[in-house]
Amino acid sequence: MEPFAQVGPNPNLQKSVLSVAKADKLKGERRFQEAVNAYQQALRLFPMNGAAYRGLIVMLIELSEFDNAGKVAKVIPPSLMQQSKELQNICGILAIEQGHYDEALRLLKPLEAHPGIDKKSLFNNLGTAYNRQEKFDEALAYYERAFAAGLRTPILYRDMAGIYQKKEDLAKAAKFYEDALRTFPNDIEIHYEYSIFLMKSEKFAEGFRKYQYRWQSITFNNRHLQLPVPEWDGKTPIKRLLVLAEQGVGDQVVFSAFLPALRDRVEKIDTGLNNRLDPFIKRTFPEFGLPGRAINDEYLKAHYDAYIDAGTLGAILPETVINWEKGWLKADLEKAAALREKYQRMFRGKKLIGLSWKSSRLVYGVKKSIDIATWKPLLDLDQCQFISLQYGDVADDLRRAKEELGVEIYVDPEIDAFNDLDGLAAQANALDLLITTSNSTAHLAAATNAPTWVILPMGSGLLWYWGYKPQCRWYPHIRLFRTRDSTDWTNVIDEVTCALREKIK
Repeated sequence: MEPFAQVGPNPNLQKSVLSVAKADKLKGERRFQEAVNAYQQALRLFPMNGAAYRGLIVMLIELSEFDNAGKVAKVIPPSLMQQSKELQNICGILAIEQGHYDEALRLLKPLEAHPGIDKKSLFNNLGTAYNRQEKFDEALAYYERAFAAGLRTPILYRDMAGIYQKKEDLAKAAKFYEDALRTFPNDIEIHYEYSIFLMKSEKFAEGFRKYQYRWQSITFNNRHLQLPVPEWDGKTPIKRLLVLAEQGVGDQVVFSAFLPALRDRVEKIDTGLNNRLDPFIKRTFPEFGLPGRAINDEYLKAHYDAYIDAGTLGAILPETVINWEKGWLKADLEKAAALREKYQRMFRGKKLIGLSWKSSRLVYGVKKSIDIATWKPLLDLDQCQFISLQYGDVADDLRRAKEELGVEIYVDPEIDAFNDLDGLAAQANALDLLITTSNSTAHLAAATNAPTWVILPMGSGLLWYWGYKPQCRWYPHIRLFRTRDSTDWTNVIDEVTCALREKIK
């Protein structure tokens, strides 16, 4: 979009009004570039035409062109912004979409006293601004005012249920999800989010059944493959089954817990999980096969009667009893013993403590990652030698730990923490303890029965498999530490430090 040029006063007000009417008509006809030109013409004719600014910004927001909308907002004359509450309102909404939440609150909060603004939408927008900042109490207060004012939308139900869920008021969260499903029974996102809530609440049978809605959800990042063989329903007798990978390595480790239950149902099983998990499949399930990596339609029809997505296993196997006590994947214990002997020679008399401090997950990774400086109280325990089990590029974090904290975290050049998951699991099993945030390393270590402590975030970074209870249903032998503030990790790091100090006495 061409940049606006602000011009001086123009007497052609009536022409400007007609140009806005033309732009609105073109927008309704989805002739968007022509509408942009007409809105711009209206502003050239009369630069104080608030309706032209408003119409153009609203159109660009609807088109998700937030940067272009922001350019328009920046050239609104300050005097016009002060006069027009509607412009303040729409610019506040734009600020939310751009992630500028403090700016949104600055624009929107004064409008509470203005009688001409739709209060239902205003309260909802204020709630959204606070919710995106994870200021849940403030968000909930505004959402409840919107609800009391009569607003009923799927997203409002979902947001309120989500906040009660994050505050661990599970009864109220369940009520809002159930009310939402009664009010909007065909809303896919409500069904999908409710499935996550059910599984967090350890209602796995119902949760996994509803988890099928993930494939229709716009928030789910995986694509449902359409294969030339049918999707297995768990009931139809078949001989040859392909289990398809979905989501990240940590999720695939969780779903692999259902694999043993397939042994008595299907004669031949191939597991097409992430190829970095192949060593675990071969060691744990030697009777299972691994499909060729170059799979085409002819190969699939020749080798399989049906397929199933890994996350669907829980829906067709609700009666499955998983061996919760020991973990279900087998690590390379010979390699673990060799690594432990090496570390004990290198760091005589020290407790061997593994550390993993961040997640690379695209959506929630930042919410599950802890800055290396925050770990200082733990790293100051000189009875311990800390060993990195963190995947990815950690050079800057290790440099900061050494220069700023005076601690050298050891990185074993023998282990590629990203590509060699088998070596990583062996390393976790070689240590006295692994302390990690919620990432794939946590799942791999816990599923192979390594001694593990996991630090969990509050809010949206808390994924379903960790649940709400002090003990994790999937990995009952591990210890969970939960933060109570979505933006502050210091208290939970202090708690972990005290627990480790007690453990090594």
